[in-house]
Amino acid sequence: MNKNRILSLISIILVSIFIKPNVVLAANGAEYGVTVKYPENQLKETGERGYFDLLVEPGKEYPLTVEVHNFSKEKITVVGEARRAGTTRTGLINYRADSNESDEVAKKVNLEEELNFDNMFEVKNKKIEIEPESTKDFDIILKIPNKNFEGEILGGLYFHQEKEPSKEEKEKMIINAFSYSVPIILQTTQNKVENELSLGKVEPELRDDHPFISAEILNTQPSIIRKLKIDGKINEKKNGQTVYVRKEDSYQMAPNSVLKYGFDLQDTPIKAGNYEVILNIDADGKKYEFKKDFEIERKESKEFNESSVFLMEEDNNSYIYYVLMILLVGIIVLFIIYNQYKKKR
Repeated sequence: MNKNRILSLISIILVSIFIKPNVVLAANGAEYGVTVKYPENQLKETGERGYFDLLVEPGKEYPLTVEVHNFSKEKITVVGEARRAGTTRTGLINYRADSNESDEVAKKVNLEEELNFDNMFEVKNKKIEIEPESTKDFDIILKIPNKNFEGEILGGLYFHQEKEPSKEEKEKMIINAFSYSVPIILQTTQNKVENELSLGKVEPELRDDHPFISAEILNTQPSIIRKLKIDGKINEKKNGQTVYVRKEDSYQMAPNSVLKYGFDLQDTPIKAGNYEVILNIDADGKKYEFKKDFEIERKESKEFNESSVFLMEEDNNSYIYYVLMILLVGIIVLFIIYNQYKKKR
């Protein structure tokens, strides 16, 4: 694993934002923080909780502002991006550029192009320079499509500091990269839409070079799932034996998004064969049961196993070694007993 990968995997600190009213969000040790400026169309029942929850009208534009504060004694550069919300592999809603919410995913979950948050905003200045111990506004204009829509559109603002790592950070291969997310919920009515889940592809994959079997769970409706419980298992088809299990009780899902629910193989080889995945799901009280057969081919399993640097190979010779050791110990014990018997004679 190269140095850059170690940096990106080990050392990024992500700070999510759900803050108290009128409080600047700032992590300990961070050089900057952000504060939401609430517009008039912020839902009163939501209040000032650190994110935008807006009742909007079709065809209208809405300017939004987030204050970015520089706490340091040096000029800094902060980058702000607006993104459609996605669901991470660990069941979190996120707004980062590396979210799995590609155009391909949008098609899978039946997301209309004009209701895609990625097509509904204009950022005036993506990159802002802030003088020492001062504040600057980050501005975005929301452009609501000319149609009513049911449910919730979820996007967000993602802030991160643009800076060169120090010499010490480079030597230790650790970079303290503080980032903040500000969710944006859009509704033209306050009518909630019921979630609708389906099961997509089930296939092996590597996650940071560790072997997994991944099951795609699709949320095809504009509905935020705030509490998602999943009880999953994978059985071998030939004998019905359960080979992998996983249970989660506190996941979330963004509207019109995909969750790649992974079964961790604990660094054991991916074995070719025929399997069945079974998922029992509770999504905000709505129950689902999914069953799906899938096959892992020999060529496929071989390629994944050869690519995994953490794989613990099964050692078939180990059993022979154990048997030989037991036999050797037994022979030594018998030899000692025999010698003692001869001396007594």
